[in-house]
Amino acid sequence: MFDRKSLENSIANAGILFNIGSLAFYVWGLKSNGFSILGDGVIQYGVWFDRNYPRLIGLLEDPNYFVFYNTIFFTFYLCKRNSWKNKSGLLLCIVTSVLTFSRGGLLILLVIFLVYFLLNHPAQKGRLLLSAFSLFTIVLGISKVLGFKVISILQNRFQDFSKDGGSGRFELWERAWAFFESSPLFGIGASNFTNYNVFKYGDNLVVHNTFLEVLTESGVIGLFVYGMFVFAVLFQIIQNKFHLKYPFLFLTFIGFMLQMMFLSLIVNDMFLFFLAILSTYFSYEYENANYKERECNMKEAG
Repeated sequence: MFDRKSLENSIANAGILFNIGSLAFYVWGLKSNGFSILGDGVIQYGVWFDRNYPRLIGLLEDPNYFVFYNTIFFTFYLCKRNSWKNKSGLLLCIVTSVLTFSRGGLLILLVIFLVYFLLNHPAQKGRLLLSAFSLFTIVLGISKVLGFKVISILQNRFQDFSKDGGSGRFELWERAWAFFESSPLFGIGASNFTNYNVFKYGDNLVVHNTFLEVLTESGVIGLFVYGMFVFAVLFQIIQNKFHLKYPFLFLTFIGFMLQMMFLSLIVNDMFLFFLAILSTYFSYEYENANYKERECNMKEAG
């Protein structure tokens, strides 16, 4: 029998361990670099020094993927701020996510917050804004302890967007589209973009856009099938009113879909983990509906 409280408690504990471990590795990395933020293309434990930006990678290998993995924990703590453990978890999620200095990831977390804000009752919106302001103030305080100004680094990161073309994504998307045009119906073959890119341009890079990658490698037919799967999941979420009953699942799905526009995540363990959790909640709702129907039938028969 599904125990919802046990599962949610496990998510809460896993998120705290993941973020504490990642933050500890980040501080260790800064210490190994003499608490200097200077460096380019150098990884020290939980820090990737990228063009003199000390970007948190924590227990993973990429700051952008870190935000993706952290999304389910962020939405969970955001929607369940009913205990000090979850409030602490939310603070940790915000701190670690900000320290990734991932432009796309942070913008999408902001979108998630705005969607959740709109889903809330008017009476709760004031408290939510107050909580957000308090957490942001704490993040600034932590940045001063680490010895650098988070706001200045974020401003520089977003100013660089016009110069680096989204860290080269625009150029990769143009290449992917050109490969798609060479074989629009069935694509160039699964996992072949990198091989084509190496052969033609000498870059061992991925598309950094899941939907465009599916289109390039599987063609229109592949994207249609993948799109049907995505819309089927979203339809089930809306049909079962998960955006009202379990908003963290709805927000996680929205966040994942948006981040997939900037990351290559056709097969990803965290996304599969999320689908497993989602299917468990679907089964839970189905069992509850059947139980209530049996109760009504028994009362009518009695």
